[in-house]
Amino acid sequence: MKTKRSLLLQLGFISVIVGVVHADPVPQPNITFTQGSGGTWNADWMGIYGRTYFSQGGTDLVGWEYLPIIEFSDGEKGVGGEVDGTSKFFFRLHYTDTPTTNPELEDFANDGIGSMIKVLMGMNPFTPLAWLDVDADGIHDAIEEFWFGNLTATSGGTGDDADANGIRDFFEIQAGEDPTTDQTGDTAKRSNYQYDSMGRLIAANTVTYAFDIEGNLESATIPAPPEEAPPPPEDPPEEEPPGEDPPPEEPPFPF
Repeated sequence: MKTKRSLLLQLGFISVIVGVVHADPVPQPNITFTQGSGGTWNADWMGIYGRTYFSQGGTDLVGWEYLPIIEFSDGEKGVGGEVDGTSKFFFRLHYTDTPTTNPELEDFANDGIGSMIKVLMGMNPFTPLAWLDVDADGIHDAIEEFWFGNLTATSGGTGDDADANGIRDFFEIQAGEDPTTDQTGDTAKRSNYQYDSMGRLIAANTVTYAFDIEGNLESATIPAPPEEAPPPPEDPPEEEPPGEDPPPEEPPFPF
């Protein structure tokens, strides 16, 4: 099923594809651009199984900005939005084949910050961000500044719950959610993450985590990818209709 995300798009599209892939990658199909109704434009592409896609845009080929959209795996993908009158706009995909089951939480830069929060902060999700925690609350100062505008609104403690939804700011930030907005009514998001009585994440989407008696992470179980369906059987070759019988031979002329 195709999921369409909204953002502001402009005329004069070109497509560029930048990949972070492994040996023998599956070629990425090109992006197609189509004009929609009411002055809108759509950018569409076919996803590759296990591939994570980041969308970038800009008014030239130098100042690329990450859009707040992350697409994942195979199937039809796309973004669309209204045209605002700018004469040109460039759009490209930045993708990776790094294995993951939750690309929005995945830490592709290995700096302890999920990819979606980096995209929302206008940062490259593949570039490590040096750790900075002046107030020593276990939350990166850049994330606190982004969500709260200061370093004092939250301390990561049990009593810090800015949106009063019963989930600590610290855990919402870990899950890549907005700690200032109550999202517990979103059943789809609420069912994605499960915590035990100690507040440890024990499941995220389809990944299940196991801990030892001391609380150390022992394993993470990732389901195997679905098997490809066998090709349909070929139809048997059509038989040619039988030809007509030759006419009977006439008896010889009597002499």
